[in-house]
Amino acid sequence: MIEVIRCGLLTTVQDLGRFGYEMAGVSPSGAMDATLAEVANAIVGNSEDAAVLELTWIGPELLFTDDAWIAICGADMDAKVDGTSVPRNRIIQVSSGAKLTFAAAKHGARTILAVAGGIDVPLVLGSRSTHVHARMGGYEGRALRPGDVLKTGILRESTATWLRKQPMRRQSNSVQVSSWAVRFPHELSDGLLDGLGMGDGLGGGVAHKWGDGLGGLGGGSGGRRANGDDWSEAATIRLIPGPEFLWFSDETRQMLTKTPYQLTQASNRMGYRLAGMPLSHAHNHHLWSSAVTFGTVQVPPDGQPVILMAERQTTGGYPRLGVVASVDGPRLAQLRPGHQVRFTWIDVRAAQLLLKKQRNVVSQLKTLLRHSGGVC
Repeated sequence: MIEVIRCGLLTTVQDLGRFGYEMAGVSPSGAMDATLAEVANAIVGNSEDAAVLELTWIGPELLFTDDAWIAICGADMDAKVDGTSVPRNRIIQVSSGAKLTFAAAKHGARTILAVAGGIDVPLVLGSRSTHVHARMGGYEGRALRPGDVLKTGILRESTATWLRKQPMRRQSNSVQVSSWAVRFPHELSDGLLDGLGMGDGLGGGVAHKWGDGLGGLGGGSGGRRANGDDWSEAATIRLIPGPEFLWFSDETRQMLTKTPYQLTQASNRMGYRLAGMPLSHAHNHHLWSSAVTFGTVQVPPDGQPVILMAERQTTGGYPRLGVVASVDGPRLAQLRPGHQVRFTWIDVRAAQLLLKKQRNVVSQLKTLLRHSGGVC
C-alpha cells in the first residue's frame, strides 16, 4: 500500500479515460498525457490502461508500506527516495518503509508515477480515472489528501519474475534502479518527447540487441528534450481547421499564428484559457451547442481562445476555430500557467501521418519490453 504524507498541488489517480458516455454528458477525463501513462506502465510491465498517479506541477510525498517497483516519467520533479535522487524512465525498486518525495517541476507541468500492478481503486463507468470536476472515479472522486491510503493491484507472477530479473544497481539501502533507461530515436520523437521529458535516457548508450537501431532500452544518461530544455520559449502547437474555421477572416486566422498566446491562471484539467490578441469572427451565425473534443480551440465572445482538455464539457456553443493535432497532445499536457503557445495550421492528412509515426514509437517500445520478458 501507499500512504499519502503530503499531497502536492494536484495528485490524482488516472488511466486512459472512460469512453462511451459523452452522449450522457460524461467526458473521458483520464491522464492529460495518455501517451506518457502508457509508457510509464510499459516500463513496469503493466497493461497500458492500468491506473497511475498523475502529478501536477508540485509532487507529493508518499510512504510505501510494501516493496514496490515503480516508474517515473514526465516533468522533472526532483524525485527522491529517502533523500536519494532517482532517475526518470527506468524501473525503480523501493523497499517497504521508504518515502518517495517530489519537488516542484523544473520544466513542464505533469509527471506520471506508475506502480507495478497498478493503483487499485473501483471502476466507475469502466475507468479508474478521477474526474475532478464531476467528483467521480479515482480515489473518492477527488485529488489525493494527506492520510489517504492507496492499494496496489495484484502483480502477475510472470511480471514479478521479469521485474526480479532486471539488471539493477543499488542507489541506497532502500532503492535500486534499472541499469537501462527508455530512450527514443530523435528522428521519431516529434511531439512525443516534449510530453515525455525523456532527458534521463536519451543520448548515448547502446540499445539491447533487439533495438535494431529503432531506439529501445539504452544505458545512456545524456540527452535533451526535442525542443531543448528552455520553457521560456513559446511551444509550437499545430492546429487542424475546426468546423467554424470559415467563420473567421483570413486576417484573423493568420493573426492566430503570428502572435503568441499565454496560458492564464484560469487553466486546469477542463481547459486552458489563453491571453493574447483577441480573435473575432466575421459571421454573426447562431451556433447550436455542438460536440467538442480534447484539443478543441473555442473562441468565446471576448476573443481569447480556450483549448479544451481532458475534463472538458461534451458540447459547447462557441465557434470551434481549430482542433489541436493529436500528435501535440503530449506537448500540450506539459504546459502550465505562464507558458506561451504559438499556433501553426496543419491539414488532416499531415496530422494523421505524424500521429501514426508517434504511435509507432510507442508500439516499438512495448514490443522491445515484451521481447525482453516484460508483460505489457
